[in-house]
Amino acid sequence: MNNLNSALGFAMNQPSVPPADTQPRFMQRFIVKLDARVFAIPVDQVDWIESAANYVRLHIGPNSHLMRATMATVEASLDPRQFMRIHRNAIVNLPRVQEYHMPARGSMHVRLRDGSRVPLSRGYQPAVRQMLRQGADPRNSLAASGSIRHPMS
Repeated sequence: MNNLNSALGFAMNQPSVPPADTQPRFMQRFIVKLDARVFAIPVDQVDWIESAANYVRLHIGPNSHLMRATMATVEASLDPRQFMRIHRNAIVNLPRVQEYHMPARGSMHVRLRDGSRVPLSRGYQPAVRQMLRQGADPRNSLAASGSIRHPMS
């Protein structure tokens, strides 16, 4: 019994070491099937993601790839510092955003570096405005350079 008490006392006085894997794990690449081939697409290469029923369409420059997954599943697996849902049908890669177009009236959208226009819905506008007020992630070169144009500045 004495050995047990001394062992417990020793263990309780040791600094607690968090497990090495305490960082949340986010998806690093998408696995896309095309005919008999399988591709691994790094998430950094994706400009934006579009909903297509029980599928998502990954937009990568002029190309797009269809993948069987729901928007909710994909959104939950992506790093929220890099990707943001801006419409029920759209998630954007924040470092790819060139401009947020949010007029008081009319159609709101996000323009990406490649010129793509992605719709921004009113329901997601408060989250986008909050992100812009707080400043985007420093990894976003547009935010760091101050070249994101939006009506809040």
